[in-house]
Amino acid sequence: MKKMILLYFFILMFTSCGTGKIIKETIDEPLISLKGAKYDLWNFSNNGKSESIEKSEWETRNIMFTDSTLLSDGIYENSGRFTSEKAFIFDKENKLNKKSIAIRFRFKKGYPKKENYLPILVKGQYYRCLKVIASENEIKISVNGNFLFTIPNEDINTKKLKFNSNKFNILYLSWNIDDHLFYVALNNDNPQKISIPKDFKWEKCGKNWTIQDYSNGTAFKGELDYLLLVNEFLNRKSMIKIIKENNKL
Repeated sequence: MKKMILLYFFILMFTSCGTGKIIKETIDEPLISLKGAKYDLWNFSNNGKSESIEKSEWETRNIMFTDSTLLSDGIYENSGRFTSEKAFIFDKENKLNKKSIAIRFRFKKGYPKKENYLPILVKGQYYRCLKVIASENEIKISVNGNFLFTIPNEDINTKKLKFNSNKFNILYLSWNIDDHLFYVALNNDNPQKISIPKDFKWEKCGKNWTIQDYSNGTAFKGELDYLLLVNEFLNRKSMIKIIKENNKL
């Protein structure tokens, strides 16, 4: 009996390890058609150049690309430090009513610090309409940029999105403004489908995606493994299909 208990314990430990390079599909979701979907994928094996769109690349300064990841030391570009970084890409179509995002990230050990937060991905510089930020081991989706909303400056209310510290995590985020829907999934957790008010509308939104938050002068500190941007509303299963086909995960 003791041997059986020990065996079960070790199996449980093995299966509960953090998200690895191979994506496991644990939730039964329908595959959304990818017909007509335009996307851009960076896996950083070719520095900051896109794997899917020619001549699409990250504009960077003092950013390192190594071992198929983008490495950021977290120094904000306008900090006055000589070694300060910047890293951003332009969303050429800037289609705001529909979008899907998949990002695989790992913060440096010990970050974000307690009672502080760091950006993972921000859309826009002067006109920020979306921010994915992390505080300690929790992710929050912020939409408190310049937009029209029933309740001004209210974030999208998600159930707790707790990421794995010191390990790679994958965040899937998509929205369809016309259908009043936000979709969020972290790693292999159950997806969250969030209804948004019918009068939700972004007035302005910058064309760039960045790993810095220009509102409070902070920058991502850690590694980005890949970033996928799609100009259609997709679920996790459909985003995984694109990533696997292009990156052979």
